[in-house]
This record gives sequence, C-alpha cells and structure tokens, in this order.
Amino acid sequence: MPFKSDISNKRTIKKENPFNDDFSGIRVVTVGRISAEKGPDTAIETCEILMAKGYELKWHWIGASEDESFIYLAKEKQLGEKFVFEGVDINPYK
Repeated sequence: MPFKSDISNKRTIKKENPFNDDFSGIRVVTVGRISAEKGPDTAIETCEILMAKGYELKWHWIGASEDESFIYLAKEKQLGEKFVFEGVDINPYK
C-alpha cells in the first residue's frame, strides 16, 4: 500500500489564492532563506531577462534575509514590483 501523507489529502490543502492583487501573469515563487548560496542574484538576473523578452511575470521570494544586498540589487535593476521579497511566512499545514 503506497504511503499517503496528510499533505496530499485534498481536504487538508487550502485552495485559496495567497496573493492580494489582481495580477494575471506568470508567478514564480521561491521559498528559502535569502543568502548567496541560494542564488538570488541569478534569480534577479533571470527575472530581468524574462521581463526584457516581454514576459509578464512577478517573482516572489519567501524567506528570511541574511543579506540585504539582494534586495538593493532588485531595486537597482528596477524590478521593485516584479521581484518581491516577501519575508518569512508561517507554514499553513500541520
């Protein structure tokens, strides 16, 4: 019998939209602390390239920040509302 965790139970998973805006483009979500080894500089550069190619996207990074320089890098590249550092969020599952 295959293992069935509670996380895959349809009654457990919330299906509401966690974003409070009317954005209808592509959303990219990264979850993890913001530190150099996680590659936020690469993510910011990728976002910039995709935006230049005409993709309508919004990139959300959820996690604690160990290095604020990446936040400044996104602002420097004028990605302010397109690359959003969300900070820490609580896990909605048990």
